[in-house]
Amino acid sequence: GVAGANGTIVPASQLVTYGATTTLTVTPIAGYAATASGCSGSLVGNTYTTGAITADCTVTAAFAPNTLTVTKVGNGSGTVISNPTGINCDPTCSANFIYNDTVVLTAAPLIGSAFSGWSGACTNAIGTCSLTMDAAASVTATFTLNRYTVTGVVAGANGTIVPASQLVTYGATTTLTVTP
Repeated sequence: GVAGANGTIVPASQLVTYGATTTLTVTPIAGYAATASGCSGSLVGNTYTTGAITADCTVTAAFAPNTLTVTKVGNGSGTVISNPTGINCDPTCSANFIYNDTVVLTAAPLIGSAFSGWSGACTNAIGTCSLTMDAAASVTATFTLNRYTVTGVVAGANGTIVPASQLVTYGATTTLTVTP
């Protein structure tokens, strides 16, 4: 097996009987994820199982940062934090996590905003987002500004207010025309 500087593959070399299969353990260092190929095999978790060996062959493991990146969109504002710690977006919206660790993201809207949902690796998650970090991932959190109804009420029948009702986005101003 051949590995890079960010992980190991064990055993590094072995003799296998013709037609047999074998397993190798591929272990990335913290904050990295592994991929492996060769000898007609597949990687499941940290175990690489070869196909039937019929000639000399090489299993190659590659290790890439196991990075979780959060992007915030929408006209609202809020923060996204991770457990375990690493992401506290803003300012830290990207962090490396240990391979196969579960990371839970929580969105917290700021005053006047609402959390509208997740997309990317968390599409369809409701509330918090839970990810198993077996590869790099990207998540988008959408925050929108709250909208409020402003209603004009005429006391008595001696005038009008236009518009009688309207939706106004948090922090915005509006104008009503009062005609006696």
